[in-house]
Amino acid sequence: MNSTGIGILPLLILLSAAGCKDKTTSVNDTIETDGLVKGFVKTAATELPIDGAQTSTVPATVAQTTDAQGRFMFRIEQTGSYQLHASKHPFNASSAGIDVRANIATPAVTLLLRLAHPQYLEIVLTDVADTSLRVTARAYDPDGMGPVPATSQPLRIDAGRVYTGSVSVWRGGIRDSLMDAELDRSRDAYRFTYSIENFPAGRVVVANLNRDNRAAEFGSTFTITTTAGSGVNGTLRVGLRFHPSLTKGGLNYEDDFLVPFPLMLIGSN
Repeated sequence: MNSTGIGILPLLILLSAAGCKDKTTSVNDTIETDGLVKGFVKTAATELPIDGAQTSTVPATVAQTTDAQGRFMFRIEQTGSYQLHASKHPFNASSAGIDVRANIATPAVTLLLRLAHPQYLEIVLTDVADTSLRVTARAYDPDGMGPVPATSQPLRIDAGRVYTGSVSVWRGGIRDSLMDAELDRSRDAYRFTYSIENFPAGRVVVANLNRDNRAAEFGSTFTITTTAGSGVNGTLRVGLRFHPSLTKGGLNYEDDFLVPFPLMLIGSN
């Protein structure tokens, strides 16, 4: 008997255990990566997770809904090239190409969804001195900055008054609370813009736009101040601007829409 060495049987057990460990690691890697498609769906504006987005592939394999962190994960049994799609209202759909290969991990995918432009817009103005006096107008803009012109109702306000204003988006005849919520959640990347046209300087002034998380203008609420005088007609042009770099002071932005509301100022004389 060799009293100082390792016996043959224990040595075989150790070698067997070491071999099993290596084999198990290889098998586990294959199980975890073969055909596994995973990633995130986030907002293009601020890369916040999108809960409840529908993910699917073309050719069709598996469909899955993202969780609260915007995550998805499913397995594709057949190797090949696929288009991975993600969609959820009120965003535009997005897709990316993926390749599923045997024994090769498919890289994680992040799909960024851009908020769709609102087609219906509502402006509400409330007289500060008498909150029972409220003016409401809606506009329909079918294609944002496309060639089809927007149609809008007129706003009639009195000279010599101060109004608080708010803007909200609609879907048909129903307020689109999902899009309103997403605009508010991504307010660092969006700004409502207001321009007064065809009025004498100072007759109608838009100010006091509410702010985003970085203290830049967001503009879902605002004030309108009119000075006393004779009646005059002009335009209140309302826009929604997307700032992909989150720098609202620069020129890097995209206009989602610019909707003209006829603005009728009723004289105070």
